[in-house]
Amino acid sequence: QYARLLIPSLVGNLWMWALSAWLLAQRIAWPELVAFSAGVGINLLLSITLVHQGGLGFEGAPLATSCTQTLMFAGLFALARLLHRRRLLQLPQTSRGAFTVEQLTTFSGQAVPQLLMAAFQEFGFAAVAFLASRMSEEAFSAHTIMMQSVLWLSSPMFGM
Repeated sequence: QYARLLIPSLVGNLWMWALSAWLLAQRIAWPELVAFSAGVGINLLLSITLVHQGGLGFEGAPLATSCTQTLMFAGLFALARLLHRRRLLQLPQTSRGAFTVEQLTTFSGQAVPQLLMAAFQEFGFAAVAFLASRMSEEAFSAHTIMMQSVLWLSSPMFGM
C-alpha cells in the first residue's frame, strides 16, 4: 500500500535527481541544499497535517512525501531559472547530437547504476515503513520522525 501510494512521487523525484546532478556537475550545490532543507520542513508539516489532522492515517505519509518531492523539484527548478536569468548559470540546450548512439550509451552507462542505487534505496525505505506500519501506528510515526531527522541532519553533507 505504502509503495503504491508513492508512485506519483517518482516523476518529481526523477526530475529532482536529474536537475540536482546537472547542477552538481557544474559545482553549484547550494540550490539543492536549499531545496532539500525546505523539503524536510514541508514533509514534516504535510505528514503531521495529512496523517494526524487530516485523518488519513497511514495513507497520509506517502501522499505527503509525493507532494514534498514535487514541490522540492519545483523549488529547485525555480532557483535554476533565477540563476539563469541572472546569467550565473546556462541552462542546457538540446540538440540532435545529444541523441546519438554514442551519447546515449555514455549517458546510460552513468545513469543506470545511479537509477538502480536510488531504486534499492527507495525500496529499503518503503520496506522499513511497511514493517513499522505492521507493528503499530506509534512505530510508524517513530519511523517517519527518524527518517525526517536523518534526512534533515544529512542534508548539509550534500551541499559541501
